[in-house]
Amino acid sequence: MAIFGSYETVRELHRGRLATVSTARQTGGEAEPRFAVKAFDPPPETIGQETLQREISLFLDAAAAQQAVAQSGARDWAPIHEYGPIDGGAYYVTNHYQRSTERLIIGRVRLNGHALYTIVTSIVRGLMQIQGAADRAHGNLKPTNVLLLEAQQGLLAGAVLTDPLPADHLSSEETGPVTDLRALGDLIHQLIYHQPFQAMGGWPVPDSAHWKSLGNKAAGWRQLCNRLLDPDLAKQCPTLQEIAETDLPALAAAPTRAWPKAAAVAGVAAVVIGVGPFLLPQGSSVRRLFPWAGGSGGVIDPAVGVFNQENWQRVCYAFDDWLGRLYYLGYLEHRLDPWSADVHLNTVLEQLKQVSGPDQIDPGKMVGRGGARRSIATPAPEEAKEPEVVKQTNEAFALVDAIETTLSHWP
Repeated sequence: MAIFGSYETVRELHRGRLATVSTARQTGGEAEPRFAVKAFDPPPETIGQETLQREISLFLDAAAAQQAVAQSGARDWAPIHEYGPIDGGAYYVTNHYQRSTERLIIGRVRLNGHALYTIVTSIVRGLMQIQGAADRAHGNLKPTNVLLLEAQQGLLAGAVLTDPLPADHLSSEETGPVTDLRALGDLIHQLIYHQPFQAMGGWPVPDSAHWKSLGNKAAGWRQLCNRLLDPDLAKQCPTLQEIAETDLPALAAAPTRAWPKAAAVAGVAAVVIGVGPFLLPQGSSVRRLFPWAGGSGGVIDPAVGVFNQENWQRVCYAFDDWLGRLYYLGYLEHRLDPWSADVHLNTVLEQLKQVSGPDQIDPGKMVGRGGARRSIATPAPEEAKEPEVVKQTNEAFALVDAIETTLSHWP
């Protein structure tokens, strides 16, 4: 537990090369960690003193810019409750959001039209808000910087933006909408294909089965994506207001629920497992339980001995989000016994019984690492590429997919 201003950390969520993110609560306040602390605290040996001071200043400038936009009444930005320097770094405190659009991409979630519309509309509003409040662009729009608001009544509630580029790093082009709009086009591409546009190449983006989950709005979304990724975008750049008032209304889709009983799912878990509303709604990996998601990738052959970064990431996130709790709090303590009366939930029990021990599904134990499993998701440690670990990863990946498939048919 570490103290940052008037907040104390509770659990580390992610550790990168230069920064960490942890859940937090107000010191001496309620026990529930409703906040998150992002701390820029690079190891001293990795950065010179002059560079460190410059980066600290830039971090604080970006936090101040975000706080100013949020305090202007912008509801599509994550608030900054507190920020400041620390010994060897800096920090800020915001609300705790369970996931970002990056999690949807890593989990290969196929969004329906309403969910994509909700996310993109929130982003466009947020870009208009920073343009109006500070006469600047976001400049750093990417999947990790679009945080998702919790679902309400089975529907995605929206998204908020975070971590704008420090003003000193914005070029003259980046103060306008071109860079942000191109980034938005790439984000739409990633939410559909689960890969950056540059990784696939080829403009215009072609019609394909990937767009089908968007229903009768698919052609319109592909057209907007291509418009934003146009190499000549700067020559004929639409305004944010034009997109908000013309393009997006034409793409609005009726709210869609995969099932009308999100509360019932959480309630079953609360009673059976006894850890609150748990039944996998915290995990984007169990995406078929999300009404705004439309399916999964596929099942791989566990015997294949080739390391796959995407599979490793998905297992790490799944274990943190739901698989670990389902195994340890459910199967091992027999709290899931009442599930045996339901054909689909009983199938999940049978699938769990195939697990011989935590080493088979826990990425941390596979490579001998502690802490949050998402902290070793990317880049994967070298141990994850050992043949035996690759085999374990593929088996865990197959289990995750099997459970998701089973629950996708749960009434």
